[in-house]
Amino acid sequence: MQNKGFTLIELLVVVLIIGILSSVALPQYEKAVVKARAANAYQILKSINTAEQLANMDNGTKGQRYPFEELSVAFTDKNGNTATGYSFMAKDYTFFIQGTREQNKREPATAVLAGTSIYLSINNGRRACGVVDPSNADAVSLCRTIVGSNTVSSAMCVSGTTCYME
Repeated sequence: MQNKGFTLIELLVVVLIIGILSSVALPQYEKAVVKARAANAYQILKSINTAEQLANMDNGTKGQRYPFEELSVAFTDKNGNTATGYSFMAKDYTFFIQGTREQNKREPATAVLAGTSIYLSINNGRRACGVVDPSNADAVSLCRTIVGSNTVSSAMCVSGTTCYME
């Protein structure tokens, strides 16, 4: 009589191989998810900045800050409500209209990654990522994953951050 099936050793080897593969693949997957979320946030930032520029052109002003309800594009928060005022919370980021381009030498909109102190902004068409605590290796690694490892003056990002720019 011949038994059919797998031995315990064979099953353990398969489980071990799956464990090794997943330990290698999971960090890469997490980085890909972060990059995708950041890409989405940068698209929203571009839309906000463009809408701010259009509002300034329509009103004959230069560098004026307009709340979300006065912009030509409607933005919605994580609950599906139309954004009002100068900030709204999306699923993964909180978006702010902070100051005018003339005040801080960068586009007025900023995004903050939920649950962190990582700030995303756009400066002269280039993506920037600022970290409040440069000793936080995870935050620095995240910024470098999003925009690269070029460190630039903090004036290019939100003040008080270590700034990385593509």
